[in-house]
Amino acid sequence: MATRTADAFPTTGMPREEIFAQLNAFKKMDLPWKSGRILAYTYEPGQEAMDVAADAYRLYLSENGLDPTTFPSMHRLETDIVHMLR
Repeated sequence: MATRTADAFPTTGMPREEIFAQLNAFKKMDLPWKSGRILAYTYEPGQEAMDVAADAYRLYLSENGLDPTTFPSMHRLETDIVHMLR
């Protein structure tokens, strides 16, 4: 594993396996929310909704919504969500 401090970007990338090993090690410190004993901070929508959300996230992962003239689809999504929440 590359040695780095928390306030610096690493100088080299990490292999996918190492990234997920580290992320999974971090998750071991989390409470087991799927046990049904944690009543806040979680939402379990079911596997189908999780799959749709993950695919939608990946579809827009690289776009930046700060300029609506560049990505009008993101502006449309943001506007729709704001209207729904109003």
